[in-house]
Amino acid sequence: QSQKIFIIDFGLAKFFVDQNTGYHIPQRKKTHFVGTASFSSRNSHELLEQSRRDDLESLANIMVYLKKGKLPWFGLLRKANLSRR
Repeated sequence: QSQKIFIIDFGLAKFFVDQNTGYHIPQRKKTHFVGTASFSSRNSHELLEQSRRDDLESLANIMVYLKKGKLPWFGLLRKANLSRR
């Protein structure tokens, strides 16, 4: 018999609907990056506030990584940093 443990981290969780108005919160610009760069959504890299859409995009990136073993942009950041020196 197999036993599984599921762990959920709600550290970055937040409400996406304004509790006073009932409307979706507006998208805002952030001042810093949050997440793992390799798997984060494009909006994350552009410092836009993350939403449910970004969760799905990150999940898709992880699924591609698990299937292919790499992502097309792996190594690009390292090459960009080396060219700046």
